[in-house]
Amino acid sequence: MSVNQDLLSILEEGRHLVLQEFPQAQFCEAEWRRQESDAWRFVYNDPATRGTVLLVHGANGFETPRHIDAGWLEDRVIPFPVPMRLKVAENLAQKAGFDGELDRITLRWPLFPGSNEPCYRFDIPSQHVHVFVGVYTHQVHTSPLNV
Repeated sequence: MSVNQDLLSILEEGRHLVLQEFPQAQFCEAEWRRQESDAWRFVYNDPATRGTVLLVHGANGFETPRHIDAGWLEDRVIPFPVPMRLKVAENLAQKAGFDGELDRITLRWPLFPGSNEPCYRFDIPSQHVHVFVGVYTHQVHTSPLNV
């Protein structure tokens, strides 16, 4: 159950890259998918343009930030610095009994009620579960994974 990358270092480097071109951009989401195992996608709201900025980091480094003329409405802004490393969240999920092969990892703060902090979300198809680990409380929660 491990992705051997330092997500927060990549996120911080990418954030500086995005802010050079979009100085008001606000971080909303990071996502890794098994089928694109060497790539992270980062999503930023840009209040100045009311749009979204997407940034991809792959095997060859960062692509050019891409602006979309539509706001990102799915998540709250995640404040910097993010206080929990990916490896810590993985360890907490494993201690709670969730250690199957990962299909997706997401760092986000969803808008739905009861979501009181940003969370790492691990999708583990073999256990039919989404595992959420809160970056502030370190609490582990789950919901069924519909495959």
